[in-house]
Amino acid sequence: MSIPVDIIQGQESAFPKEEYAHRQALAREGLAAAGLDALVVTGPENIFYLTGQQTPGYYTFQALILPADGDPVFLIRQLEYFNFIANTFISDAVVYQDGEDPLGLLVKLIESRGLASKRIAIDKRGWFLPIAVYEALQARLGTIGDGAGVIEKFRAIKSPLEVEKLAKLRPMSMKACAPVWRQCASARLKTISSPP
Repeated sequence: MSIPVDIIQGQESAFPKEEYAHRQALAREGLAAAGLDALVVTGPENIFYLTGQQTPGYYTFQALILPADGDPVFLIRQLEYFNFIANTFISDAVVYQDGEDPLGLLVKLIESRGLASKRIAIDKRGWFLPIAVYEALQARLGTIGDGAGVIEKFRAIKSPLEVEKLAKLRPMSMKACAPVWRQCASARLKTISSPP
């Protein structure tokens, strides 16, 4: 699908393109260390970490295919496509319409990338991976490895850009939370001073 001229790719991204490229490189190192050729990422937290994609539409299927070699490709619902373009720098996306079978498209995508006979994994612990989805992929592709933990260990270590953003947000969050903390402390003191 082509990008509309009035939408600049990545214009609403939380980080620059280089940050995501670095994260994807780290994830590829994790894939190599785990002996995997590709990872199908369905968890929104890992998708955000690797691409910047964020959406309230997590109730619909979305997946990032991250090969050990080559560019990632995203499978996304058409309604989310413009949001995807604005949030990410991923240039390759396959869009599905409501009523289409996204799992069938995912399998075709994996096959078209020459990954069907390779060692593919998916995070089996993911909250956004229903058992039926996993079983359907396994039925169509054979053995699917467990990619749990491949990305998370890298997410735990903050990059200089992440640390910088967190430092900027700290005063704002402290200011926003201070009234609540005072209210909780006041309620606690009242409880302590007047036992039941």
